[in-house]
Amino acid sequence: MKCPYCKEENPPRNLRCSFCGESLTRSGVTAGPTDYVPDYLVQSILVTLCCCLPFGIVAIVYAARVKAFLLGR
Repeated sequence: MKCPYCKEENPPRNLRCSFCGESLTRSGVTAGPTDYVPDYLVQSILVTLCCCLPFGIVAIVYAARVKAFLLGR
């Protein structure tokens, strides 16, 4: 096993480097490769424009009708 600090070769079962004394085992947790996770940003924008906007317009129209109805009474 090669020491990551001094780059000297050590016997495979050593826990510490015979030359510099540093640990040959990794003490920190390293993150593995991450998988691609889609964020669906474009789809979210399209759904907002295609679905929410029409519902919002319908809501505004009905709100205006209610206000006009209440003023006409």
